[in-house]
Amino acid sequence: MQGSSNIPRWLWWFLGCSVVIGFIVLCSCGIGSFFAYRFYRETVGPPITLADVKRMLPDLPIYPNAELDKMLTNFPTSRMTASIFTGDQFALYLAFQTQDPLEKVLEWYRREMKRRGWREFSLSKTQVPEWAKRIGGIVALSDTYFARGGNGVFFQTMTATTAGKNSFALLCFVIGISDWEMKRLEERVKRNPDDSEAWASLAFGYFCAGKWAESQKALKEALEKSKSRPIRNLRAQRRLAKLLLWVSDDPKVLPIVRSYGDHDFSFQLSLAKMLLRLERWREAEQTLTSMLATLTPQYENWRNWLHTLRGIARWHQGKRKEAVEDFERAYRLDKSSYVGAAWAHRQMGNSVKAKQILLEAAKANIPIAQNFLKKGRKAVWLGILPISEPDWLSGRWMEGVGIKGEWAVEVFCFPTRNSPKLNGVIIFAINGQPIRNWQEYRTQMIAITERAKAGDKVTFSVWRNGKVENVDAVFEPFLP
Repeated sequence: MQGSSNIPRWLWWFLGCSVVIGFIVLCSCGIGSFFAYRFYRETVGPPITLADVKRMLPDLPIYPNAELDKMLTNFPTSRMTASIFTGDQFALYLAFQTQDPLEKVLEWYRREMKRRGWREFSLSKTQVPEWAKRIGGIVALSDTYFARGGNGVFFQTMTATTAGKNSFALLCFVIGISDWEMKRLEERVKRNPDDSEAWASLAFGYFCAGKWAESQKALKEALEKSKSRPIRNLRAQRRLAKLLLWVSDDPKVLPIVRSYGDHDFSFQLSLAKMLLRLERWREAEQTLTSMLATLTPQYENWRNWLHTLRGIARWHQGKRKEAVEDFERAYRLDKSSYVGAAWAHRQMGNSVKAKQILLEAAKANIPIAQNFLKKGRKAVWLGILPISEPDWLSGRWMEGVGIKGEWAVEVFCFPTRNSPKLNGVIIFAINGQPIRNWQEYRTQMIAITERAKAGDKVTFSVWRNGKVENVDAVFEPFLP
């Protein structure tokens, strides 16, 4: 006791304050860690399992001799990096281990992805920084990229994580909203039924998951609630705009779409297609004219398609001379766009010019053009124009809406008798036979057209406004 009395009072105060401050710092760290962990879980969601992958990406093939590397797949750095890409897509970083050579794995993915309607693109390899190699094990970004609709998959090679095994990763960008974000949005509208932004995102997420009825209900709520509580969140605005572009047949929503859209090429193209679907020909022409005037090199391969679509819009307005010019430009840019130019010239009474175009296309080894030239006045067509697979195309959407098959295509029509029935629909089967990819669609349609005569019918299975139905299209003379 006597010894303790020799300790200066200021030291006791210092020690006491240090303990208190240390306790406060410790509590702060604990509370900070708790909220940091909570933010992490809310941002990236729960740990990913193979069952989650198969549920959210049923159209993504999993290499049969590979195992999901749960540790690397759910590594915080991987999950946080992937979570950055959340707008109209969500990202999944999936790491796998296999005993097979990676060259064999890649070839298997090339075959399987093509069979399921994915298109392969070649990209230049990118050198990965040393820190990324150490954290994620990635050696280089592969030159292999697969796309289907608004979805994309990068195939990446990795350093070995286990002795005797090779590793690869699939970086997936999926159109829609992840399951865990959907649950949070559902909880938000339960707590606050007037949350227009949550309703808007829910409507988008439900639709991309193939839940049509739920999507329509949420869309109605979003539009109604936004009258008193405007949607200010940019992500919610863009999701709502995209959904309306894809499915709405109500011209009254066009101001909302134009106000909320991000006005990039994808938005403008979707807007043009919506206007064509609504038969608002003048506005469609204006939108397509603006796109052609501002087209960047990245989308230059769309120029012939834009001219063809503008030609259709102009023809419907009676601007036939300008329409013929558009069809001609499309043909000069790409010989495979000959059909619009030949048909339009014949409609204008210039059969000589129409046959000249057919002859040029036939010399360019375009099969159906050769058939048209051979049949002459007996040649027939349906007058449909396949544009591309819809942006929202995915395995879970197709399963959700009840479509059997791997692939679908969005079509528009030239001004023919089939236009009222097929303009703007999604075709997923021909004569009861599901379509697996673009090449299969093209091959089937060429074969059917070559055998057909005027008055013959072909049955398309289509999706339109939440309904799956069969539509009979009738062949008519191509050069009457």
